[in-house]
Amino acid sequence: MIETLYNEYQKLAKQSFQNIPLHGNHDNMDIVWYNDLYMSPSIRYGHVEYFKAQGRVEVLHAVFYPSFFKPIPIFGFDIIALGGKVTGLFCDFTRSPYAIEALSRSLKDLKHKYKDNLRTIPEWANFFSEDFVCINPNGLNEKELIEDFSGIFRCFIGYSNWEDYTGKYNKMEDVKMSIECQNKYSINQRKNDKTSKALTAYIGEEKAKEFIETVLFPVYREYTF
Repeated sequence: MIETLYNEYQKLAKQSFQNIPLHGNHDNMDIVWYNDLYMSPSIRYGHVEYFKAQGRVEVLHAVFYPSFFKPIPIFGFDIIALGGKVTGLFCDFTRSPYAIEALSRSLKDLKHKYKDNLRTIPEWANFFSEDFVCINPNGLNEKELIEDFSGIFRCFIGYSNWEDYTGKYNKMEDVKMSIECQNKYSINQRKNDKTSKALTAYIGEEKAKEFIETVLFPVYREYTF
């Protein structure tokens, strides 16, 4: 299921944004690891990652940060399998600093749909929206999950059109607030030590730290504007 979702995300992203493939900086032949960056006038930084160590761990990670001048949220999605069993699925439209009501409503509907499979949200994840989907999807209908969570990405892409009615920021205060929100998102995501431990096991501590800080969750320098 995770590889199918990855292929769907890649297809949708490549149809909508400029694609920059990254070549892996590792020599571990026991893993499959793909990373692609995406950008557009509305998306300053997008990243889709697929990681698989056969029989041990499989991950799809996607994050799309909006342009500082575009009032849309950050889109984040992760699905994880351990030992061949899907154990977690996470999805959010995180304010940056504003939300889009229709996107929030779509996410809230999915959260309600899967309310019987909700997981406890970890303490470090308290910066996500109130509609944050955090579930254990093991045993659920895979086809339906693929449709639902590729559909939510498709909804986000629809609002990332530079010319759509959501418009652009007009005030520098909004731009600065967007930078602060996006940096806060990255800094908080880095607090998930499971990411660091998993990567360290396969590529070493130094490369894992570099990847997390420069590719997974980059932070814009102070005084960008």
